[in-house]
Amino acid sequence: MRFYDLPWEFWHPQILADMARGIRIPLKFDKATLEGDYGHFACMLIDVDLSKPLPDSIIIEVGEDCLFPTLYFENVPDFCSVCSSIGHSAASCHHAARFAGNVTIEPKDKNSGKRQIQN
Repeated sequence: MRFYDLPWEFWHPQILADMARGIRIPLKFDKATLEGDYGHFACMLIDVDLSKPLPDSIIIEVGEDCLFPTLYFENVPDFCSVCSSIGHSAASCHHAARFAGNVTIEPKDKNSGKRQIQN
């Protein structure tokens, strides 16, 4: 996950970990972030729940002010909300018909050797 628009005062590992805990569980910092190579973003690996939407920003209260750093999640795998599996989306789920309950698969036709699918 990348934190964009973050003042350099917030690039301390403990502060970044606390901010990441607002999203989920921090696992590992990017080497450049740990070494203080201040670029355009701070980067860290976090554990997320793919069954829930990922936020695109967070709110950080600083005294009377609020900051809204932008978040970017890299390499997020597809998650299927139908069968709760990682690796494919609901649109391409081969379990979708079974979970919907409106499709039945008949035994193989003796003449063609193929299964008949009825809606």
